[in-house]
Amino acid sequence: MKTKNKLGMWSSECGVKTDRKRSAGVEAASALPTPHSPRRTSRAAFSLVEILVVIVIIMILLGIGIAYGPGTIQPAEKNQTRTTLNALEGVNAEFERLTGSPVDISGNSTTYVSSAPPIGGANSALTINNASTWESYTILRFVSVIVSSGSSSAPAKLLSSLSEKVYRVNSSPNWLEVDDAWGKRIVYVQTGVSYSGTPEAVMPKKPFSYFASAGPDGSFGDYRQLALQMQGNTLTAANAALAKAAADNIYSYEGASK
Repeated sequence: MKTKNKLGMWSSECGVKTDRKRSAGVEAASALPTPHSPRRTSRAAFSLVEILVVIVIIMILLGIGIAYGPGTIQPAEKNQTRTTLNALEGVNAEFERLTGSPVDISGNSTTYVSSAPPIGGANSALTINNASTWESYTILRFVSVIVSSGSSSAPAKLLSSLSEKVYRVNSSPNWLEVDDAWGKRIVYVQTGVSYSGTPEAVMPKKPFSYFASAGPDGSFGDYRQLALQMQGNTLTAANAALAKAAADNIYSYEGASK
């Protein structure tokens, strides 16, 4: 059917409508997915730049974990050790309240002989005459004095209230000991006592007895070298190493700020 437009020209309306229907049918058919031509999504995969950004973020997080991870653990261990040191101070104070003086481990010169080890067995002498025995035996001798006062005594009860993780039996020698959070024996520094051939001189001198832990590095170092370093003195490499080892020691008379 032909129609006349405003300009007087004839056009085929039916032909135009037929062409429009055909065009629409072709577009609809092309939009349908086929088994061989799956419909494409708007996001097929991550770009290389995005993958690199993710890798960089992960590496940064790992770096933060390595840098700060150990530091977040150590304060907990230090606090646990301070708690143990404070508990031992309480035991010693209670012993002094009952007997009139703090625990004396000096005994006969460099040897303390108990009637028997606290956990039973033959008589045993704990002789302190070198660095190794000084660090190992002072707390054993302290515990022996407390236990010998009787299991029902207040000091012994306070001592037994410590966690078995720090208050335990050591098989060499077969005595009870008290350890810090790093598994190393705590030392008892008795005021006014000097053991020949031992490193007691490297510990801080105080007018009272106290307890100490070697800290995370497990070495007491030399407090005298640390004091010199803090005064601005230049140390040799060997003495600087001793000062560094002494820097992380923990003492029962300190606050929790260290």
